[in-house]
Amino acid sequence: MHCLAHGEPVGREGLLSFRTVSLEEAIRHNAAERLYHPLGTQDTAVGIAVLRRMALDTPVYLVRLEAGYIQRILHRVNVEQISERRLIEQGVTGYAAAFETNGKRILVLVSRAPLRRPK
Repeated sequence: MHCLAHGEPVGREGLLSFRTVSLEEAIRHNAAERLYHPLGTQDTAVGIAVLRRMALDTPVYLVRLEAGYIQRILHRVNVEQISERRLIEQGVTGYAAAFETNGKRILVLVSRAPLRRPK
C-alpha cells in the first residue's frame, strides 16, 4: 500500500509518519533525492505532476540552479504556478520540495535540464 500524495510505502499498521522539512534542512542532512529531469529515470513532466499533488500539503519553491543543483531558494509557489513552461529551459530554475517520512528526509527536485548532486 502507498501514500497517495507522496508514493511512500505505508507500514503494516497503515500509519505513515510525515512532516514537511525546509529545503535547507534536506540539503544540509543529505536527504535522499528524487530528481526529475530530461535525462533522468523520470522526466520533467512526471516531476511537475508529483509537485502539483505535493503542493496541496507541502511547500514547493522555485529555486535557482547552478551546475545542475540548488544554488538559491527564490520563493514559494502555489499549485497554479507549477508548470514546465515556467521553468527556464537552460536549467537556470527548478522546483523543489522536501519532506520527512518515517524518519527519512526526501528532497524532490524538478528541472528542464539535467540535474546532479554537487561533489
